[in-house]
Amino acid sequence: MRRNTNLDLLKGVLIILVVAGHVLEGQLSESLPRYLIYAFHMPLFLGIAGFLFDYEKCGQRRLLDVLSKLLGRVALPYLTAVLVYCSLLNVPHLGEPRVFLTRLAESFERPYLHLWFIPAYVVFSLSTWLLRRLGLSGGSALLVALALSLAGLLVPAPPAELRGDFLYVPLDGALHILRPYFFVFFVLGSVLRRGNPRRGRTANLVFSLALAVGTVLLYFFPHYDLQALNFFLLNFALIRLLLGFAATESLPGCRWLEWMGRNSLPLYLWHVVPILCARHLVRQIDVLPYPLVVLALLAIGLMVIYRLTGSELLNRFLFGAVKDRPKARVRRGAVPEESPGSGPVGAPRKAPRTSRSARWPASAGRGSGSPRSPQSVRCGSPRRTRS
Repeated sequence: MRRNTNLDLLKGVLIILVVAGHVLEGQLSESLPRYLIYAFHMPLFLGIAGFLFDYEKCGQRRLLDVLSKLLGRVALPYLTAVLVYCSLLNVPHLGEPRVFLTRLAESFERPYLHLWFIPAYVVFSLSTWLLRRLGLSGGSALLVALALSLAGLLVPAPPAELRGDFLYVPLDGALHILRPYFFVFFVLGSVLRRGNPRRGRTANLVFSLALAVGTVLLYFFPHYDLQALNFFLLNFALIRLLLGFAATESLPGCRWLEWMGRNSLPLYLWHVVPILCARHLVRQIDVLPYPLVVLALLAIGLMVIYRLTGSELLNRFLFGAVKDRPKARVRRGAVPEESPGSGPVGAPRKAPRTSRSARWPASAGRGSGSPRSPQSVRCGSPRRTRS
């Protein structure tokens, strides 16, 4: 199946927003740029991930097949990232094995900063598979996911005094790692894969713009209930709108953004390392050198990933990047074959029409009223013998 480069384009834009959200400082309530970025970038990421996880087909797979496909690419890079970030954040304790192992175990219970996304993605995928195996239709699965997301949003975090209670770890882990209020966006993207991408596009565009204006107003006039409602409605509209454009490949192309989208996993896992190095080099992050240092280190990190993703060993343990498939060589004069589902929305694409001269060799019809058959062209006509 041909890769949809518009989805890569969207992921490339979103990975830039992820990096920007981690570079910018301040609380969300004190920084309008960070507030706007966090209003939509992770729901869109999960919507695209769900779109690539076909809801109708996933129920036909066995659990072991789903697990092997999910973990085969992300497991080793995720484990390596947890170990590396734990080491960077606990440099004074590297010589104390017992303390370091305790911190490492805590890193799996509460992953550092951005690493929550990988286990959440795996759990969301398995939960979506389970909903389909139970026979739920797309609409029913979406309602169940919405109920779970609202429950995850309403359940308060367990207080610190319950840390020793046996229910504290699973409840805190479920809220901090899985972040269930994002689950509905994953299921929405998965269900939309089989929908009509052009349906209601103008209404979605107008609705998204109105909700974006509402997001800005709610920053200056905050109200928790309205912010939560606006958050869900905005991302529902944006996911439908942008996935509709991407499914029909209506967005413009950009090679660098598409490359970043194809390699979003290594960029997501390792973009915090340059930020930590910049904070170590520049102690006062509110002065001018910090932005310059962090941008320089991010550029270096980008080039390192660009160069090293070709290494199979590093790609397996560090990056989990998708290798570009080499283009198949097509024999001259032959019509290139296209796999079913290679169209923009999964429908088989029609084979291109070929002219008569392309179907038959140029010399086939010379000197005769009709072209020779393909068998005679390939095998040659029998030679006449003189009597």
